[in-house]
Amino acid sequence: MTGNLSTLKWHEGFFDENFDKNNLIRVQYTALNFKDIVYAFGRIPDENYLMKECSIGFEYSSIRVKTGERVMGIISKQGLPSYIKYDSRKLLNIPDDLSLENAATLPMAYVTTFY
Repeated sequence: MTGNLSTLKWHEGFFDENFDKNNLIRVQYTALNFKDIVYAFGRIPDENYLMKECSIGFEYSSIRVKTGERVMGIISKQGLPSYIKYDSRKLLNIPDDLSLENAATLPMAYVTTFY
């Protein structure tokens, strides 16, 4: 139901166990920002919104499946799944003194400041 955050729910998606794990990360945290809340409250109509697939969630913190490295990044769509095929140009290592939880909130703030 549009406009009611209590109606948000998880949906099971497709995951191929044979997928190339070289470019795969396991999402730990995803931040919701102002755009996500405005969209969830129905202030941005679906028919006018460009990213139909899992539109909520652009920034995340995660673990690289192959190496175990802690990384944070942004993704243009589908930021809420458990696993993401990542683009290394949009990924940063997380410093040891920064938690995964806090790291998920930084990428969009950085991009906004940089822009």
